[in-house]
Amino acid sequence: MQGVDTDSTVKNLIYGFKGASFCAKERGDFVLCRATPAGRLGDPELCEGKVANFLQCYHDMVKHTSASCQNQYKGAYDCLKSNFDVKDTSKMVSCKELVDDFASCK
Repeated sequence: MQGVDTDSTVKNLIYGFKGASFCAKERGDFVLCRATPAGRLGDPELCEGKVANFLQCYHDMVKHTSASCQNQYKGAYDCLKSNFDVKDTSKMVSCKELVDDFASCK
């Protein structure tokens, strides 16, 4: 099995970060649906609608931000990608502001 390339990894990190806040309600609804009083996970078939809502939210977020937040995405992507080959961590550049800009882009 072949590993994931750096480009895909960076893209997934950026969209995953944005999706965590953008689709927080849908994710919370799914997690709550799966919870049981005993602290175990309930029957996943009962939560199919909740996970479908979460996946649709994530899909819509990616589709919308791919079209309207290209500059913010490029800034975050380029910054994160530039840190991948840095061996000396003291030379790494902080990308927090750029990633936050993308995450808050609507």
